[in-house]
Amino acid sequence: MCSLAIAAGKENWICKLNKALYGTPISGNRRHRKPVETLNSLNYCRSVADHCFFNRNKGKDTYMLILYVHDVIVTSLHGRKQAEKQLEEMS
Repeated sequence: MCSLAIAAGKENWICKLNKALYGTPISGNRRHRKPVETLNSLNYCRSVADHCFFNRNKGKDTYMLILYVHDVIVTSLHGRKQAEKQLEEMS
């Protein structure tokens, strides 16, 4: 939890935030850094054309994953059971 010291007599003052992480050019990069590192460690390849798209070939199985903000979509060319199996391996 973040604590903020408020000076006596200034409890009703308003603070202007000059910079924030959201909306800056680096915000998306910072938000995706850890998930991308994790997917790389699981042998997923990031698409050059779309940085939200990852794929992984494991034997005869091909897995596709889309990472968008806080949502993840996983699918497989071999159906739902294979995609569910992949999700179990990731958790």
